[in-house]
Amino acid sequence: MAAGSESFLSSLLAVLNTDNALAMGQAFVQLDLEAVRAARPDVIIELTMDEAAPEDLWQPLSTLPSPPRIVHLTSDVLLRPGPRLLEGLALLAQALRPKP
Repeated sequence: MAAGSESFLSSLLAVLNTDNALAMGQAFVQLDLEAVRAARPDVIIELTMDEAAPEDLWQPLSTLPSPPRIVHLTSDVLLRPGPRLLEGLALLAQALRPKP
């Protein structure tokens, strides 16, 4: 699942002056790896409430000329809007910072 342009997660990306490469006019969109490959994102934020997806899930994207950086965030503050959303926004901003 990906956060579409109608999701609050996409709104958070806009606050951070970041484009949602997979914004598709819905709140959430189910995608396959080919759609992700076609979007050519710089960063993929894998957001869960517990463990990350298997590492080999993103392996097919490593063949792209500029493979995306995969960042796993385990955070309920970004999955449920509420009073701790600013904490989640800070986590998201940190995840999007380029690695030195």
